[in-house]
This record gives sequence, structure tokens and C-alpha cells, in this order.
Amino acid sequence: MKVYFIGAGPGASDLITLRGANLLGRVDMVLYAGSLVPTEMLQHCRPDAELLDTAKLDLEQQEACYCRAQAADRDVARLHSGDPAIYGATAEQMRRLDALGIEYEVVPGVSSFTAAAAVIKAELTKPDVSQTVILTRVSGRASAVPDSEAVARLAEHRATMCIFLSGPHLKKIVTDLRLHYPADTPVALVYRATWPEQRAYQGTLGNVLKETRRKDWNLTTMLLVGAALGRDAQTESSLYSKDFTHIFRVAKKKKTESGNVNESLGIWLVRAESEALASALQARLGGAVYRPWLNAPTQQAQFAAAYRLHTQWVMLAASGIAVRFLDGMMQDKHSDPAMVVLDEAGRFAIALLAGHEGGANRLAYRVANAVGAVPVITTATEAVKSLVVGIGCRKGVSAGQIEAALRQALGTRRLDEVREVATIALKANEPGLIEFCTRHDLPLRVFAHATVAARAWVTQPSDWVRQNLGLDGVCEPCALIASPRGKLVVPKMALDGVAVAVVEDHWMEA
Repeated sequence: MKVYFIGAGPGASDLITLRGANLLGRVDMVLYAGSLVPTEMLQHCRPDAELLDTAKLDLEQQEACYCRAQAADRDVARLHSGDPAIYGATAEQMRRLDALGIEYEVVPGVSSFTAAAAVIKAELTKPDVSQTVILTRVSGRASAVPDSEAVARLAEHRATMCIFLSGPHLKKIVTDLRLHYPADTPVALVYRATWPEQRAYQGTLGNVLKETRRKDWNLTTMLLVGAALGRDAQTESSLYSKDFTHIFRVAKKKKTESGNVNESLGIWLVRAESEALASALQARLGGAVYRPWLNAPTQQAQFAAAYRLHTQWVMLAASGIAVRFLDGMMQDKHSDPAMVVLDEAGRFAIALLAGHEGGANRLAYRVANAVGAVPVITTATEAVKSLVVGIGCRKGVSAGQIEAALRQALGTRRLDEVREVATIALKANEPGLIEFCTRHDLPLRVFAHATVAARAWVTQPSDWVRQNLGLDGVCEPCALIASPRGKLVVPKMALDGVAVAVVEDHWMEA
């Protein structure tokens, strides 16, 4: 035999779940709380079922019913009002069933607090108002409420509160709430939600005692209070915003700080702790941010569904997680979306997949420049290039001037030996520098002023740079920061408003 703890819902006979109603129509014995469950609910039971009103039975007598059903191998439905998990007094019954070796199952139901919210057509949680719902009650004869959970203490949060069985204690409850909630805070009283005798009042904390009579609100009254109950204009949720992307919908194009539009980039967060980092990336690179914990499927399933919605991805996670997410989805290096993995501290931007064809290498540099990370590029073509060039230049220099200065510094070395160009963030959008790097397919890495200032690796300080930037130099420290194990092989050389330094690195033998 088996016992089913079934939530009957708030009162109306058609608000029980289908599973609960089907079970009532199947079991041999039904125990129901007659004082809280309307008799109309019993219409779902079998005509020959044994019906027992537990309002007249103590716990030992109810246990005896379970034992009798066990001896006869009869299934039992224990029908509780609302949802069994909330003030259901089910725990003590379950302990006894465990001791008797009787199997049981819990079938959830609609709670009276959600029914009360439905009666007054209110949402209990609203963005920037309240994202927390507190369910509580005041101490009664059957069970006391811990002092730490007194209404006056919980009111400190000013969250939405749903106070069960509040009718007889209305004056005390309002007094306690007024310690922290303003007088104009919306409040509602709902008596027997969804029952034929249902009643509701809506007002404010400042007026509720003046506008209601104690005798009209009996024990089973639910009190709802909180700013979220207000009807005035409030912040709208992002969920259905045209600018918000989730697994089932990609947001419309959005301009970045630089004015560019980018809908090809997806930014995947594995944990909510990465929100700030993701926001910084989106502000600088554009793209759509995915927050998979807001949706029901597993993260891996959600990512699989979204994978080909974008041509490039940044995943804020450990690289191992990205590898597991990608398992079975890669098809061809010419068509697979690029994948860059950024750790949650924003230290390393790893080009994981589609480095060349998909543009992951370039994306890794863009991500690194956006948050000050180190781009990690492992494709062989780039790995064998041993030179890093640091460049500082005056405003308005041309791509030709930059190339001439660089070729002078390289001497007999070739331009295709250069792995990357490094400069200070102030020069990140210098047209001539961007044109030069684009012309020669060279990634541009930029460093914040503070990063360069903290590393005064300069052989030839510049008065002009000191006067205008507050630094001793740009090209040498930028090149050395970009290549931590490198050696300065060409100290600063200047030509026509452009300063160049060259660093070379090789792997170190033991």
C-alpha cells in the first residue's frame, strides 16, 4: 500500500491538480481536513471510498487509520488544504509512516497565498521593487513562531509578505509592519480565496484598520503586504524585452559604445557571479548575454540549442566546461562558430575553437583588450612567431609612417615574424595604427595607463610622453608586458612621430 499526501488547493474543487484528482478517484481510503477542505472536493473520490474527516481525529487515531489500510493493503489519500509543504503538519505523519515502513508520496497543490494574489490580480515579485516573498504566520495555540521570525523582525526586509491565519491578529500585525513599512504600502486581506464565501479588501497599511472590522475577517484570512502590490508604473522585467536574449529568443541588434552593431556574438554565463564581467564585455563588444539558470533545461542542453545562433561565442567559465559543452557539436572548422573562453576573474581569454577560420584568435584579442586579460593563442601559425612590437605614436600619424618606423626597427627581420602589436589604451582607436594592423593582419593588444605606469621598463625616457601622458615611455613597456619572458632586442627607436621597440621570446630549455 501507499499513502499520497495531496494538496487540495485553496478551496475551489477545480483547483486541485490533475494528478491529485486522479489519485482521489483511485484510492480506497481518503483522510481529509474537513475544517479546511470543502466537501465539494470529495466529488473526485470513488463512490465506494472510505472518507474520514481528520478534524475529529488526533494524530494517533490517524496513525491507526494508516495501520488499518496497511493491513488490508489499501492505498490512502491524505488530503491537505493548499500545498502540503506549507503549514501542512505532514512531517509528523511522515515520521510515523517511516517507522511503520509505509511508502508515501507528496503531490503538490496550489497554496492559498498564490490564490490570494490571484484574487486581487497582483504579482508578488517585481523588478527593482521586491524579488523576495516571505511566507509566515503569527504564533497560535497549536504552534509558536520563533522570536527571530516575528513579523516585526521580518518586516525589516520590506519584501512582499504573505501572512497566513492573520484575521484574529490583524491589529498586532499592522502595528508590527508599520515599524518598517511606510503607511502608504499596499495591503490586501483575502478571506477564503476561491471559496463561495470569498472576500477581499485592498488598501494601505495606514488605512486598513480604519476601513475594516475585526469580526469580518476570520482565522483563515491571508494578509498580503508590500510595494509590489502597487498598481503604479514600475520597472519592467527584462524577460520579454526586445533587448534581452535567452535560450528561446535572440535580442535585436544593439549598438556598442563604439557605435558598431554586433549580433553575431553570444556571451554565455555559467554562473550568476560573472554578471559584472559579462556586462562589461557586452558594453564594449556588443552581443547577446545568456543567463541559462533562468530557464528550465540543463545548461548544456540550452547551449546546444543556442550554439549556431551566433558565429562567435565567449564563454565565462573554465575551459573544461566549454569542452564538455562543445562535445558532439563541432562539425567543420570552416563553419563552426568561434569559441573564446574567459575565466571568471577576466585574466585569460583563450581562443579554444575556430582560431583562424572562425576568428577566435581575433576575438580573443578583442576580449582581452576589453577587460585587460591575456589573450591565449595556440594555433601554430601564430605560436612560431617570436617577435612582439611595442608602438607609441603621436596623434594623426599615418599607416605609412608607422610601417616605415617599424621596418627601420626590424632591420633584417621580416614583418611576418611579428606575432602582435602592443600599445597603450589611449591609442587603441588611432586610425593610422588600426589601418596598419589591418593591412598586415596583425592583432593589436592594448594596455591600460595604470598597467603601463606600474612597469617603468624604459631605457630612454621621453620628456614629451612624460608631459602629455605622465609616463616615461610607451613602446618598450608595452612590448615587454605583452611578452613577459621576452628579451628587449630593439630598444626604442623613433621616426617621424612613431616610437617602436621590439621584444623576442622563445621557450626556455631546462
